[in-house]
Amino acid sequence: MSLEIILRSFGISSEDACVLATNNYFHYKTKTREELEAMFQKITGIYGITLDDVIAAVLKFPQFAGYDHARVVREATAVYENEAGVKAAVLKYPPFASFDHARVVREATAVYEN
Repeated sequence: MSLEIILRSFGISSEDACVLATNNYFHYKTKTREELEAMFQKITGIYGITLDDVIAAVLKFPQFAGYDHARVVREATAVYENEAGVKAAVLKYPPFASFDHARVVREATAVYEN
C-alpha cells in the first residue's frame, strides 16, 4: 500500500497526503499503517489530544512526527516547570518541540541580565 493511501486512511486529504509523502522532513515513508497509527497514538497519549490534532501538527510541521515526545515534554518541563504550558506551547507551535530550552533560557537570561 502506498504512503499516500495510508495517510488518506487517517482522514488526510489527497493533497495533504501527497505533500506529506514527498516532504523531505517526514521520515516515515516506509512505515505500515499500523506503525504510523501506533506512532500517532503514542503522541495522542503524551499530549492528551485527538488523532486529528496530531495529524494537524504533523501537517504543519512534518518533523513533529519524529520527535521523542516524552523526552520533549520532560526536558521542557524541567526548564519551565509547567507541563500543561509546555504541552500547549508545543501544540500551538510544533517547532517549539525542537528547541533546546535550557540553552534558550540560559542565553536569554544572559542577554537580559546585562
